[in-house]
This record gives sequence, C-alpha cells and structure tokens, in this order.
Amino acid sequence: MLDAIYIWFKDSLNDAYIQFEGLNWVYWLSLLIPFLWFADLPRYLFPSLVLLIKDLLFKGRDDSREKELFLADGPPVSICIIADNAQRAKQCMRTLFEYDYPNKEIIILDYSKNLDLAAAFNDEIENGEIKVVEYTPHKEASKVAATNLAGYFATGKIIVFADANATYDRLCLFHMIGAFHDQKVGAVAANVKLANGTDNLTTLIQGAEYLISINMWNRFLSLFKMNYLASGTLVAYRKVAFEGAGGLSPGLAPDADVSLKIKRAGYIIKYEPVAVALVNETQSLGELLTQRMWWDRGIIRTYINQHFGLLQFWIFHWRNFFEAAQELLFSIIGTFAFAALSIYLLWVDAQFFLVLYLSSMVIFMLASGIALLISQIKSERRRTEWFYFFALPLLPIYKEVLRWIRMYAMCRELLSEGKKDPRPVDMSWSYARKW
Repeated sequence: MLDAIYIWFKDSLNDAYIQFEGLNWVYWLSLLIPFLWFADLPRYLFPSLVLLIKDLLFKGRDDSREKELFLADGPPVSICIIADNAQRAKQCMRTLFEYDYPNKEIIILDYSKNLDLAAAFNDEIENGEIKVVEYTPHKEASKVAATNLAGYFATGKIIVFADANATYDRLCLFHMIGAFHDQKVGAVAANVKLANGTDNLTTLIQGAEYLISINMWNRFLSLFKMNYLASGTLVAYRKVAFEGAGGLSPGLAPDADVSLKIKRAGYIIKYEPVAVALVNETQSLGELLTQRMWWDRGIIRTYINQHFGLLQFWIFHWRNFFEAAQELLFSIIGTFAFAALSIYLLWVDAQFFLVLYLSSMVIFMLASGIALLISQIKSERRRTEWFYFFALPLLPIYKEVLRWIRMYAMCRELLSEGKKDPRPVDMSWSYARKW
C-alpha cells in the first residue's frame, strides 16, 4: 500500500514537472496566488515587512513620559486576579506587583472548588491589602461570571483583570495602566507569550504561532490604531467603557465581544507589546484542536451574529470596517474558498493540485520564517526564543489542520444557528451580579 502511494506520488511530481516546465514564472505565480491568499499568507508576511520597513525608515514614538506623568497623578486602579489555586495566585501577585503602584486595590476572585483562597491570604486580608471575593459556580465554573463579579466590586477608574495562571514582566502594570493617558483608549491588551514553549512539539508550534500571527499582527494594527481584541489573560479597561459595554457576555468569545462593543462606543484598543504575560498552554494536540474549534465557532458568533453591523462604514469608523472585513475575508471566506478550490482541482487534475499545494506550503514556510525572524528582531526575549525556528517545517501542516478544523467548526455553528449554546456558561452567568 505504501509502495503504491510512493510510486503515484513520484510519478505525479515527474509528470507535473514536465507539464509545467515550459511555463514562465508570471503564469506560475498567478496559479499560486489563490492558494497563498486563501492560506492567510498576507496576514503573516505583509505586516512583518511593513513593521521592518517602518523601523528602518522611521523612529518609533516612545510614550513613556506621558505614562509617567499620568501615573504621577495616581488614578485609582482596581487589580482583579481571577484564581482557582492559592499557590498560582501568590506567584501571579509576586510577578505582577514588582512594579509598586500605590493607589490600587487588589481583588482576588476565588472560584476554586473548595473556596480556600481566603485562608491562604489571611494576613493580607487583615492588613487591608487585598479583598477576597468568594464565588460559588453553578455546576460549571465560568470565568466570564467570575470576571464580571470581580468587576462589580472594583472601585477604581481603571480595572485590570489578570489570570492567576500566568506570570508577568516587571513593568507590566506601568505600561498597562499608563496607556490610559490617552483619553481615547478604552482597553489595553498585553503581549501574551508562552512560558512552556519548549515542553513538546505542540507548545513549540503554538509559541511560534503566537509570535507571528498574534504579536506581529497586533503590532501592525497598532500603527493605524485598529486593534480590535484585548485578550483575557491580562487586560485593562477604562471602567466607564467596561460598564458601558455591560461587562463580559457569556459565549464562545467573550473577550472579542466586549472589545468590539468598546470599539463601537468610540474608544480605541491599545496593544502594549512590552507588557508581556507568560502563559502555559496545553501540551495535548487533542485539547488544542478542541480549543481552536470553540474559538472558530466564536468567530462566526461574534463577527456574523453580533457585530456584522461594523461593516456599515457609513455609520461606523472606517477602521472598524477594516477590522471586521479582514476577519471575515481571511477567517471565513478564505477558509471556504481554499477548501472549494482544493476540491475542484483534485477533481479536475490531482497532479496539478499536488504541485500547487506542495509549492504553496514551501512558500508559506519560507514566509513564516521571514515573519518569525522579524519578530525575533523586535522581541525582548530574542536570545531565548530562537528555538521557535525549529517549528517552521511543521507550521504549514499545523495551519492546514487548523484550516479544516475551522471549516468544520464554522459549519457546525452556522447549522446550529438559533439553538442553545452547547457550552452552558449561561448557568453560571445567571448567578453573577449584573451591572
């Protein structure tokens, strides 16, 4: 069986080489463009090249002075740590508060199974240093409900939500809080990276993906003030903006939903690449694919069902239109177009498809290498992140698997329109205090 597959594969490549040998490079490139476009290549390579050219030609603006002046006024800040484990909560606090900001209140939302965090922080509670809010979830613990409950008790004008399962760079709070010197900023997003990137191949690929498709893409959007997502690992909100959005809503992408609500209210979302949060992602490939399936279902629910109106550029700002349009183009239309093109070419000429497919994967790998190199140049951890280059040969295969997972997830979401959400977050949501 394997020998037959090998012979067919070898003969296909030989026939394809003879068939396309006489074609000029312009025609060959025109055949590859649909594959490369639908495979998200523009979102990988183009932003990185723009950032590199910008750094070579222009000096970046440093707003540290504005942040210092803003923090000198001492705006009240509520720092909410969502925790289910006392040891991780203490480790989170130890890294987060290396920058000592005086005018703050610390709220720990305990949604652990045994509600034992109050005992672990007994001395701090007696000294008035922190508050511990106990939250008893109904059947299934929901961070959405826990986050909203912590926000209810927050009294600061700025609310910072931090995941206790992450650790943070020393000046995280300085940059996250200081970014609100701009009155147009409604939310601030941190730069999320992996702490366990070398554990196995699954985390290695995720770490490379975070650097390219999240960090570099957010840096690119920052050039035009078009960031549209503040991740829930470490995020800061202007309280009036968070309250105006109604807090987090239950669903598959609550952080994306509240971010877009804040954008629609006229605020901007700022990305702080120097505010680094380190998280431990799953080492299981099965868990990773399941996670991405829910994320992709959340894209349909958020951008189609809830915020499709952002495409009305005559009502909302053109930046909002661009954000929604590119998400629809690459994540939804491109996914189905790539699948349709692949199936059509397989039906018409399998050998032709094979050559185009393998060529596009090689080009995608090289483009990812360029993007990763540029991200390393801009990274504060370039000496410890070089090992992500070992993930490059696997990235095209990984992205191909995720593309079909995305299509499956979106089909499920589109076909289940109007049915009950299969993830029962609404049960715990009903037990949280509302705004």
